[in-house]
Amino acid sequence: LGSVQLIDASTHLTMAPLGLGSVVSGLNLEFRQDHEGTGHGRLDVGGIELLFGAVREQASLGSGTFTLDKGVVSLEGYELTMNTGRVGLGGMVVLPRLGEPFSYSLSAEAGIDLARLREAWARLPELEGVVDARVQATGKGFDPRLSFSVQARDARVHVVKRRPLTFELGEPSLIGYYESGEVILAKESSVAWGGGQIRVGGRLSLS
Repeated sequence: LGSVQLIDASTHLTMAPLGLGSVVSGLNLEFRQDHEGTGHGRLDVGGIELLFGAVREQASLGSGTFTLDKGVVSLEGYELTMNTGRVGLGGMVVLPRLGEPFSYSLSAEAGIDLARLREAWARLPELEGVVDARVQATGKGFDPRLSFSVQARDARVHVVKRRPLTFELGEPSLIGYYESGEVILAKESSVAWGGGQIRVGGRLSLS
């Protein structure tokens, strides 16, 4: 039998070339392994600050459970609560073996309040509406395949230049996936334009 317990731990991570960073505080972890080698644990984080260049977001990770069985970590019931919305997290990670990278199948479902995005990134224009997003990440090592579905409702952008302008975006949707440095948009994706909906699709290289 083995057990691990962390109470109110903290950590600070930065990746200077990319402008990425995170500050974690109030981390609580409980883990216990039984006679058969199966592990059961809980994890919650009271305070998370996410940094991406000029973007600042505050969040907390609600208590969820995880199991470790024969090198497979399964996650269930986790919810990341941010100023701008909530993200539900789940899935599984297969730990690396000799000569093989780790593999994973992870999912996230998010509800984002567009009106509050400026609290994380002050340079954004005033926004209205709600975004529902689903992301699925599968793969091995650091080469994931990301499938995504993003649907906005009652989306509007308010721009103030010489005179106030409001762009009615309606209910745009983006459906597709990312793989090997390319984003592929499915033909079901659409945006509002000129009082109607325009179907969009294609391929965008990020390399």
